[in-house]
Amino acid sequence: MAPEQIAGGEPGPAADVFALGATLAVACSGKPPFDGDSVPSVLHAVVHEEPDLSAVPPGLRGLIGACLAKDPALRPTPQAVSTFLGAVPGAARPWPEAVHARIAAQRAEVDRLVRTAPAAASPSLPLRAPGPAPRRRRRPVAAAVAAGVLVVAGAVSAATGWAADLYYLVVPEPVPTPGDVPLSEVPDRYTGALPTCEQVSAQVKVPAGFALRPTMGSPMRVTPYNGTRSTQCTWITRSGDRINATWDQHDSAGGRTGTERAKEDYEEFYRRGVTLRDSSLGFAEEALWEKPRDQYCVLRGRDGNLVLFLVVQGPVYPVGRCEAVTTDVGRQAMAAVKSR
Repeated sequence: MAPEQIAGGEPGPAADVFALGATLAVACSGKPPFDGDSVPSVLHAVVHEEPDLSAVPPGLRGLIGACLAKDPALRPTPQAVSTFLGAVPGAARPWPEAVHARIAAQRAEVDRLVRTAPAAASPSLPLRAPGPAPRRRRRPVAAAVAAGVLVVAGAVSAATGWAADLYYLVVPEPVPTPGDVPLSEVPDRYTGALPTCEQVSAQVKVPAGFALRPTMGSPMRVTPYNGTRSTQCTWITRSGDRINATWDQHDSAGGRTGTERAKEDYEEFYRRGVTLRDSSLGFAEEALWEKPRDQYCVLRGRDGNLVLFLVVQGPVYPVGRCEAVTTDVGRQAMAAVKSR
């Protein structure tokens, strides 16, 4: 995946050239140009770090390095790549042994995952608890097609751990839902008007130095027809620290309960390997933590038909300090709505 795709930009032909450069790097060295111990760390390397082409033959480093340029405008066109390579003689075993070893390891991992797929799909082991399926639904794919996708993708992926991530592209991942009552039968727990930021600020005690940002002093309403009401508040310090809190209250609408709609909205933000589930906070039925980053903490909690989103960031509250503040503010922020 090219840097512009990871950053949310619109991919173009240059993104294919980037993918070609990454594939060529692995194909001629057996070593990925961007490495890491998880998918997020690899994506971070693609965006922020230079490719490691030390194992690439010297005659190809310039071309592959150009294909892997961060700026799409600096990458060569496919025609330029073809012209540079010229006529390529055939070979019975063209790839280095390191590449064949990588393919064998990937194939073994894929075979292991495919062998476990029938057990995961067994009727005695339901894939998801009662409740709505999130909007990020996976399309059903025949096992043979899934295996083929995994073998091809596994052969050129950057690390063997990616095979598991590819597996969940074609096999639904379990979605835990607290409680024994189907969400379609759970009444809306929150029905009153959401508080304004001034009202919240009177009940939520933030650390010393934070002040409510005046421009965010009144509720920010989402369009009323979709049955969702929101309030967003921000506290800041002079040193640049910031607390952002957003409450999304989902009302029953369109024949669906607010809790169903809240669960669907909440699960939109689950990303395998990036978000961690937490059911131990006490002030919410379930929560998602994003994996810690250098300068901020991100928490999303769902309680009935209410979803709370919190971000704590700044130089005074890096990872290691922001977790406690996020949890404490989250507890108070949820209580501020429950008390109405």
